[in-house]
Amino acid sequence: LSTFSAQVAGLGEILNRAGPASLVLLDEIGGSTDPAEGAALAGAILLRLATTTRLTVATTHLGALKQLAAETPSVVNASLQFDVESMSPSFMLVRDRPGRSYALEIASRLGLPTHIVDAARGRLGDAERQMEQVLKELQAAEVELRHLTSGARADSRSLSRREVELDARDVRFTERERELEREARSKADRYLLEARKQVEQVIRDLSDGRQVGPTAIHEARRTVEDLFRGNRASRDELVEAERIDGDPVLNPRPGDLVLSRSLGVTGRVSEVRIDSVIIEAGGIKLSLAREDLTVPATEISALPDSPVRSYTSLPEIDARPEVDLRGLRVDEVGGILFAAVDAAVVADLHRLLVIHGKGTGALKKEVARLVHEDSRIASARAGGFDEGGFGVTVLELKGDTI
Repeated sequence: LSTFSAQVAGLGEILNRAGPASLVLLDEIGGSTDPAEGAALAGAILLRLATTTRLTVATTHLGALKQLAAETPSVVNASLQFDVESMSPSFMLVRDRPGRSYALEIASRLGLPTHIVDAARGRLGDAERQMEQVLKELQAAEVELRHLTSGARADSRSLSRREVELDARDVRFTERERELEREARSKADRYLLEARKQVEQVIRDLSDGRQVGPTAIHEARRTVEDLFRGNRASRDELVEAERIDGDPVLNPRPGDLVLSRSLGVTGRVSEVRIDSVIIEAGGIKLSLAREDLTVPATEISALPDSPVRSYTSLPEIDARPEVDLRGLRVDEVGGILFAAVDAAVVADLHRLLVIHGKGTGALKKEVARLVHEDSRIASARAGGFDEGGFGVTVLELKGDTI
């Protein structure tokens, strides 16, 4: 039998035996005969196998068979790329794209005269030439696309690494900012404790009837103001960090009652300057930033007359037997707690309940640290069963503080 006759005999047996579970492999179907008739016969056979077998894979150089994929969805084109420069296949399968015929390129590379190759190219029909040109341009576009995709992936990986580095740097900056803020708050607490101790000593001397002249009172006042000015930079940073978004800046006038956020002290405005506000609290004048002042949260009532009034005035306060710290950050505890202790001491309360809740225990530890340094507190203990248990710290205040 001739080559074509043998192929047709094999195809007939395949058509008779192939079923839904069959895999059919056909190499150069429709070859060894007239290309037009061979392509027509091959097309009819492939369309039949597409409806009867599980999968049929056919290789061919017949351009007419490439149109089958456009005629029926059960047929899909594919091609194997070929490197004409190296005269070697790349073994890269490209799906959904018909392959080019490299016959003329290979003939030229193998030394066939150029005029012969050009003449052969001229004898191609218009459809064949257009198809070859389209496939050639498509292949070149795919190569360029692969290069661009590879570069984009490299850029994406580089960008991802850069983002990771920036995120890590942002975390470090945030941690350092918090560390500096904690240090500033701790420093502020130490300044304020020292100031309170000195003022309390003057008040005790006055209460004991000692002869304390204006010079001593002036010196105490100046000490407090010096300490406050020394901590001005840290305090301004803390005030800005604690401000609530949208909280308006006060426009105080002399005589207004205001509250210092950073000190937790209530006083009356005595003078308004360009860059600061002077308030008087407990006979001491303090220079505060306008942003540090707010309206007191509760109505302030005047203290009853006392022997101390004959020497100096004390800040107006709202003394309560308990203070609730739940929901605060650790760095916010100091200002609220000291203000509550100040009020309790001035009002001659002997006990103050500090409600901090159980939670992680961070607020409780901060309360213990702060009261340990306060000379006005005689002792601190956990609350009893009827006082709130471990969610409360009970402070016993010294009776002779004032």
